[in-house]
Amino acid sequence: MNEPAKHLTRFEEDGYLLLRGLLQPLAFQGLLSRVEEAVDRRTRTLYDEGKITNLHENESLQHRWQRVFEDMGGYQSRRSWDEDVIIEDLFDLMRQPALLGVQEWKS
Repeated sequence: MNEPAKHLTRFEEDGYLLLRGLLQPLAFQGLLSRVEEAVDRRTRTLYDEGKITNLHENESLQHRWQRVFEDMGGYQSRRSWDEDVIIEDLFDLMRQPALLGVQEWKS
C-alpha cells in the first residue's frame, strides 16, 4: 500500500491524521503572534474591568490564558475567539502547499 493510501486508511479509521513535520514551525508564526496579541488584549481588558488581579505577563502563551481562566474562577464568557484569530494569518496557514497536497490526495 502506498503512503497516501496508508494515510487515508488511518484517517478513515481514527477520524484524524497526524503528519509530524508536515509544516515547518515558521509557518505558524503569524497565527501564534495573532493569538498571543488576542490573549494579551483580553487579559488586559479583564484586568482593567477588575475581573482579574494578575496579568500573568511572565507566563508562556501556552499557560497564560489558563492562568487567567483560573483567576476568573474557571468562568469564561461565551465570547468567540473568531474575530481575534480567524484572520489572514490562519488562512495563510491553511494555504500552505504541504497542506494543500494532503487535501489533493484525499480527493
